[in-house]
Amino acid sequence: MKVVGYVRVSTTEQAEDGASLAAQEEGIRRYCDLHGYELVRVERDEGVSAKSLDRPGWRRVERWLRRGRGVVVTKLDRASRCLEDVIGLVKDGAARGWYLHSVQERLDTSTAMGEFFVHMLAAIAQLERKRTGERVRETMAALRRRGAKLSSARPYGWRIDGKVLVEDAEEQRVRGLILSMAERGPTAIASELNAMGERRESGAWTKQAVSRVLRRARLLSGRVAS
Repeated sequence: MKVVGYVRVSTTEQAEDGASLAAQEEGIRRYCDLHGYELVRVERDEGVSAKSLDRPGWRRVERWLRRGRGVVVTKLDRASRCLEDVIGLVKDGAARGWYLHSVQERLDTSTAMGEFFVHMLAAIAQLERKRTGERVRETMAALRRRGAKLSSARPYGWRIDGKVLVEDAEEQRVRGLILSMAERGPTAIASELNAMGERRESGAWTKQAVSRVLRRARLLSGRVAS
């Protein structure tokens, strides 16, 4: 099978360093050698966020896939951090006869198990969204009982529609990025978000703003005093 590799880093600093890109490409080459795939080219997006599939390198991958059989990434989030986008790629591949391979997740959508794994991820994501909604409602009720005003209690990732709290898709995406980097600490997270070009309504991300998101995430996890 002929495949194309795809590597991406999100910040200019990473692109200039080159180490991450080189490591990704080496991982892809080892994967192809192990499975007997012919790697015909490696496309790159340097210093580009994964918040959208509209990236120069990825568009070149899509053009190649019209006549190729697969794309290999080292990790799913190199292609996209949005699970819905990944699922869309898998569905498009199934319809057009190409496959997605991810080295770290050991994912190969040309197999029944690989396709099942992607659908399982989708089901888990849907379940988590519903559970989060339940936790939000419980948390908001608890905050009201403690005398908090609704406007000041709005967690990042949601907006108030009348008297109903509903998810904000764009804020949920950024919130997910923050939570995925929680162990790095608020200062490092704020720096990374700004380097990726992410902005909030009031401007650049700060240590304090990230800390508020993390604190409220802990509230939504059920750690609200009764």
